[in-house]
Amino acid sequence: MIFFRSKMEQIVAEFRVRAKKIHPDKNSKSTSANEDFARLSRAKEILTDPHLRKSYDLWRNAGLNIPFDDWLRKANALRSSVHWFHESPTLSIESSSQYANKFSSASNARDWRSEQSSLICIHVQRSEIAQ
Repeated sequence: MIFFRSKMEQIVAEFRVRAKKIHPDKNSKSTSANEDFARLSRAKEILTDPHLRKSYDLWRNAGLNIPFDDWLRKANALRSSVHWFHESPTLSIESSSQYANKFSSASNARDWRSEQSSLICIHVQRSEIAQ
């Protein structure tokens, strides 16, 4: 029996014992020998691969009523789609006095009022999109 905290050596040893008993070559009379051996091989693959084992433990502890392979496929699809998601920063509108202070120095002689109106429109459009 495989316990939740079994070590790799224990899992491999248990697999060998069970594989000898249910191998299709030794159980040619059994109609389900191929399926049983395939399930046993898949269990060994999952339990001996650290990444799959971690996923298996998450699935087992979640208590979901879905087969592990289906859950794993959906989890991998979700992981790849969420990878590209990022939240846009929240933009704010500066007051006219704050904006005017940026251009009050003599080195910036351009008219800040025309720049201010276009910048406010950009901020409003972006904040509406974010919502």
